[in-house]
Amino acid sequence: MQTLMEGHESINVPIERLRAFMSDTSNIAKCIPDSKDFKKIDSSNFTISMEAGISVVRGAFRFTGKASNLDDTFTYMLSGKGLGSEVNITITISLSKLGDSSTGVVWKTTAQFSGIISGVSEPIIKNATNQKVAEIIEKLKAELGSA
Repeated sequence: MQTLMEGHESINVPIERLRAFMSDTSNIAKCIPDSKDFKKIDSSNFTISMEAGISVVRGAFRFTGKASNLDDTFTYMLSGKGLGSEVNITITISLSKLGDSSTGVVWKTTAQFSGIISGVSEPIIKNATNQKVAEIIEKLKAELGSA
């Protein structure tokens, strides 16, 4: 099963500050709910574990990740396994200056699920993902001091 989710947000910090924050994968790891065991391999590659719960499928997923950016577009690719399932996620985040102290954030996520988790209905997966994205944005704002 493949899903696509998109959204946008305004964050009350200058684009330069958000750009610098997003360039460090250890900063992003702090914003992911239920994550643990983050390990930065180099400036682009990392591993992380996340607790996930979608419907009756609950447990830990172990991901390897790669981050890249071109100008103000950041891409995070994650591949993970857990609970008899595999997940491949690509998150693309584009920043735009809205003013001296505000940044527009447009994000797009594609996820490919196989194994047990692919049996969970798409609306349930999208709802759970949207809840996690909202938590990530709130944690990001808190980390940046703009909550």
